[in-house]
Amino acid sequence: QRVQELELRVLRNQLAQHEPREAVLQRRIAAVGRRDLQRLVDSLDEQAAALATGPALVAETAAENRDLGEEMREVNEALASDRSLLADQDAGLERDLSALRNSRTRLDLGGQSEQVGIWLWAELRRLEPQRRLQQRIDETHDQLAELRLRLIGLDEMQRELADLPQAVPTLRAAHSSQQDEATPDGTQATADPLEDLLRQRLELSERLEPLLWRRVAALEDVERSLQARLDANRQLRDMLDRHLLWIRSHAPVDAAWFASLPDGFHDLVKPSRFVTTAGLLRESFAANATPYIASVAAVVLLVLMRVRAKKRLEPLGQIIRDVRQDSYRRTLESFAW
Repeated sequence: QRVQELELRVLRNQLAQHEPREAVLQRRIAAVGRRDLQRLVDSLDEQAAALATGPALVAETAAENRDLGEEMREVNEALASDRSLLADQDAGLERDLSALRNSRTRLDLGGQSEQVGIWLWAELRRLEPQRRLQQRIDETHDQLAELRLRLIGLDEMQRELADLPQAVPTLRAAHSSQQDEATPDGTQATADPLEDLLRQRLELSERLEPLLWRRVAALEDVERSLQARLDANRQLRDMLDRHLLWIRSHAPVDAAWFASLPDGFHDLVKPSRFVTTAGLLRESFAANATPYIASVAAVVLLVLMRVRAKKRLEPLGQIIRDVRQDSYRRTLESFAW
């Protein structure tokens, strides 16, 4: 067993050495792709600007090609972000699985000491909320659905542009308001800019499709990693909830414990605590601001209701004092306020 543990430690060290190299290579590949796509978008911008004063159909087609190039650049950036998210989720999954294994091992060995209780409490506080993980899974699922719909639309576009000589008159016929763009007697010009633009759109769509598929694959990996994290999180939380009540997590309350209260209070109110709390609060607010906004709105509403209740209860009190005007409705209204 010691030999196997040593081999496992060696393999983990090797993996830790290769992971930074993989991250560097991914960043370099993303940077190269970013530069190439930026040059493509710049050229499409120049083309759209040059054709903007020409026929309306040609100008619209050039602008749509520019939008397609911009979509390629955005998808490439989103792909790099998805890969970074996948690396973070895989690291989080490894931490959760390691905590689950270590906690189960400590409990199976019969650990009931104060140190074990403190360690288990620390693991419970470190766990990411299940609601946040489920929210990320739902968001990833929605993104996958949108990408698959976009791939369907891209496939339809490629089928329409597969036969360019037929696609050009079809597009001109659909654009009925631009009849003056058609050449007389139904003949095509020797260098039709619309046909060149549609050929360019087909090439752009063929370059965009593999980017979308790579992003779909990355998001599927993210979804699987998040689901595995959620399962490990749920198992660890259930196990800790079952055992924490029966394991000591602090020293007995005696004279020494009371003597340590001043130091503990000083540690609680030191400035670094407030800085850390402010940072965590900012991150939590950025992740989900709805509970904070709802809490502030509830407090403001309660203050306003208190002011109104005081003004409303005074005339109700005068009515209730008069036995000839008093009724249960007035009493219930007073309780409501």
